[in-house]
Amino acid sequence: MPRLWAALLVTFSIVPLVAQAGEAGLGKPSGLLVHDQGGAFFYHDGPRTNRPSCATQDRWVINVATPAGQAQYAAVLTAIASGRKITVHGTGTCSFWGDTESIHYIQLFD
Repeated sequence: MPRLWAALLVTFSIVPLVAQAGEAGLGKPSGLLVHDQGGAFFYHDGPRTNRPSCATQDRWVINVATPAGQAQYAAVLTAIASGRKITVHGTGTCSFWGDTESIHYIQLFD
């Protein structure tokens, strides 16, 4: 039984229990850049919290090669074209581009 407790203690001290996902509060997107590898990068002027350590750039990225990414990209384009604000919620990872947090979802506001 002591071995089991020791193994659990080591496991939980090495592996984080919950990954922190970044968030950006209400703000406007800007500086859109669409890359030839299927990424749409943009900046956001809302307050940002919980930025993962991999996200060394102050921007977000959308994988526009997926249906979900295309919907997110449409929301960003709509916000830019109409001057509307959005909130951004990240995945807590930089899975698409190594220094930029990937998008989990975007919420568009009036």
